[in-house]
Amino acid sequence: MIKDFLRRMNRTAKELICGILIFGAVIWLIFIWLASDKWSFTLGLALGVAAAMLLAVHMNYSIEQSLELTEKDAAGYMRRMVLLRTGMVVLLFAVVCLLRFGNPLAVFAGLFTLKLGAYFQPVLHRLIEKKR
Repeated sequence: MIKDFLRRMNRTAKELICGILIFGAVIWLIFIWLASDKWSFTLGLALGVAAAMLLAVHMNYSIEQSLELTEKDAAGYMRRMVLLRTGMVVLLFAVVCLLRFGNPLAVFAGLFTLKLGAYFQPVLHRLIEKKR
């Protein structure tokens, strides 16, 4: 099932997820030494990176689905999907803060890997194409 899903995912989304994982590892390697509670930092960062990957997959799925709709329906659909993703992020922060399940700053850093991965994706694409 996961193999089929990964096969169907477009190349840009795969490269974006690779960038998220790369930056998650870089952030962990740099900031683990500064964290007072290393377990909490690692757990928070892992939650943030996992959420960033889930958000990237959901964005990819939403865009693909909206391309099959009319312009008006697609706009409404995309608004609902953006609200869903925002709700997912708010829920993640609520769980982390209320249950003290990981470091909230590390969760933010993990979520920020989505943006870093998006900026890094063209560079990663060129590196992959050069290797082929």
